Amino acid sequence: YFETSADIDRAVEVTRKGGIILLDDMNPGSKTRAAFDNAVTKGLVEDPRCVEGVVQKVGYVDRVDETSARTMSLSWCMATVV
Repeated sequence: YFETSADIDRAVEVTRKGGIILLDDMNPGSKTRAAFDNAVTKGLVEDPRCVEGVVQKVGYVDRVDETSARTMSLSWCMATVV
C-alpha cells in the first residue's frame, strides 16, 4: 500500500493539472486499489475510471508470445490530476 501510495503521489506531482494518470494492477480489494481510492478521497485526482477483470494471455518469455502463455485477469484505473 505505502509503495503504491508513494508512486501515485509522485505521479500526481510530476503531472500537469488536468493530466491523466493510468495505473495497472488495480484489482478490486487489493492494496494497490486501496491506495488509488485513497488518492481520490484525498482529492489528489478526480473523475476516476477503472476497467476490471480483463482476461489476457501473457507470455512467459515475451509479452506477445502466446505459445507458452498464462491467462491473467488484469485491471487498470485512470484519473485526472487536480
